[in-house]
Amino acid sequence: MIVSKYKEDYIEVDEKWLVHNHVPTERKIHLVKLCFNFPCEEMMDQVLDLLPKTNRFIIENNVKFYNSYFKQTKKKYYVENTLKDEKNFISFLRKNNKILLNLKAISNVMLKYFILELVFEDVLRNVEIIKMDKEDYIERQDMLKEWSGNVIILE
Repeated sequence: MIVSKYKEDYIEVDEKWLVHNHVPTERKIHLVKLCFNFPCEEMMDQVLDLLPKTNRFIIENNVKFYNSYFKQTKKKYYVENTLKDEKNFISFLRKNNKILLNLKAISNVMLKYFILELVFEDVLRNVEIIKMDKEDYIERQDMLKEWSGNVIILE
């Protein structure tokens, strides 16, 4: 298991971030969440220029645009679930093959189901990245130790 720390090896990038960051970073940022309201190729080119060592990106929307863009770059991307996805959660899972499962974007009722041991084991077999709070992480730390995926712990 790889633990990513928020604002260290997991950052969120939006239009404001692009305005304030002009120098490419030599440091490898493990995961970058793209939070653009209206993404375009120029913005994405700028992100890749500023973060040349980053190969994994996270998106929530504009899947068609990002899919098309990332096919050209050979970079990986993961679709993160949001609260609005919960109503059609199974469809969300079937539609997207690379998923970041955000346990904080799931209702408490559904979260209790996901944290059950048998279900959680199945979840771990089918996702590469999970975003969770520290309490859930501590509760499932033993299972996560053997997992080859990435955990983002929210404080």
